Amino acid sequence: MPRNTDEPDSFDEDNPFMPPESDLSRARDELDREADADVTGLVMPPAICLLLVGSLGLAASILNIVLAVAFEAPAADPNAPPFMQGFQRGGFGPVATIVHSGFLLLNLLIVFGGVQMLRHKNRTLAIAASVLAMMNFGTCCCLLGLPVGIWSLVILLREDVTKAFDDAAD
Repeated sequence: MPRNTDEPDSFDEDNPFMPPESDLSRARDELDREADADVTGLVMPPAICLLLVGSLGLAASILNIVLAVAFEAPAADPNAPPFMQGFQRGGFGPVATIVHSGFLLLNLLIVFGGVQMLRHKNRTLAIAASVLAMMNFGTCCCLLGLPVGIWSLVILLREDVTKAFDDAAD
């Protein structure tokens, strides 16, 4: 029997098979919690790995700064090519301290981006931290940062993860 569109929409209210509205909202809330748990399960491993890569880079940068400031450049190997002699001398002094301080800041951004990724906040910073982890060549952390950065980018660019970050921002 066709419905009369002029009548009020009381069809759903009179349906004895429809659950009460409170049951529907509870079911929706439960589905939302399950979706959030799924996204958290996806985001947590690469976020922790970003934190580890950033922390290792941070420790290495601090060590390099201490070495660059506290010690003088050792005598360069006279048998080494001129490029290598310059490289051996360039690891110490004020220029090396400034370069390593830049990598210290880069590693701090990676750690902060990993924390934001864990919290489902500031997706842009988490993406930037992923890219920076791939480019962190100052302490050879790019060897670990490249696969971790790619992994975290793949996760951060998923639709469900993007939606979870957007929902968390609201």
